[in-house]
Amino acid sequence: KVGMVVQVEGTIDPNRNTGNASRINFNENVKGPIQEIDDDTLIVLGQTVTVDQLTVLDGIIELTELNVGDVVNVSGLVDADGIIHATLIVRESSTAEFEVVGRVEQLDLATQTFVIGDLTIDYSQVLILEVSGGVLNNGLLVEVKGKFAGAFPDDVLMASSVQTEDDFLSG
Repeated sequence: KVGMVVQVEGTIDPNRNTGNASRINFNENVKGPIQEIDDDTLIVLGQTVTVDQLTVLDGIIELTELNVGDVVNVSGLVDADGIIHATLIVRESSTAEFEVVGRVEQLDLATQTFVIGDLTIDYSQVLILEVSGGVLNNGLLVEVKGKFAGAFPDDVLMASSVQTEDDFLSG
């Protein structure tokens, strides 16, 4: 879809400025319920998402059609402060699991929790961490899938999976 941030693997012909893609990967930055919304900013699963005139809105005409609690799927570019500059926002009817991509912060091995943005994640129920060496570290870019055990947004996200994410946009 227009607005998706993707990773393309393949070969480039420098003489013709063309290439052949052997693989195209897409992964949203965050998929979950809106916690807060104003004119040009959303908070989704504790992640700050900015919207501008270039953001593609799929399934909605204007941002004003979205409400707190609506589930959205966001693709975009993340700046050094962790803010997602949305290139695509899709309204979802519902979802079995929520998803967030970001850097592990405030890792607590004793409680098996860490933070991405303003979202606390409990990974104690994850059977196999799909990360290098099976060990989490602060600063590691991960994709987390999970559900809330209690009332959203006051509870922590109970992770069902945690895996290393390719850091292809970091230069």
